[in-house]
Amino acid sequence: MGDWVSSSPGIYQGAIYAGSWDHHLYAIDAESGALRWKYRTGAAVRSSPAVFGDTLYVGSDDGFLYALAATTGEFHWKHQTQGWVHSSPAVYEGVVYFGSQDRKEFSQPSGSEELKEMCRTTKGR
Repeated sequence: MGDWVSSSPGIYQGAIYAGSWDHHLYAIDAESGALRWKYRTGAAVRSSPAVFGDTLYVGSDDGFLYALAATTGEFHWKHQTQGWVHSSPAVYEGVVYFGSQDRKEFSQPSGSEELKEMCRTTKGR
């Protein structure tokens, strides 16, 4: 990895996933330590990844939540917010939940490209 790592790793099917300040999300083979794949976002990746099914979800400082194929790193989709996505997504009953620096919280059914704003916080920057 080319820079600091401030996210907690995610683990799925023998791979360790971690974001870096070098704008990449990395998939490292847990047994050998070899790079399986890396995906470049538009800014630092400080969000910890979450995996549901074979889809990996991660936020980036570029304001997007990304959905990638966990085993290959293939791009599925991304959704833009109006702020950094430092929060780590959580998946519950097939719905992805995450927050953004724009003081909004979002939900999205897994496998869907429809993003729904859940609420807006009143405090924050």
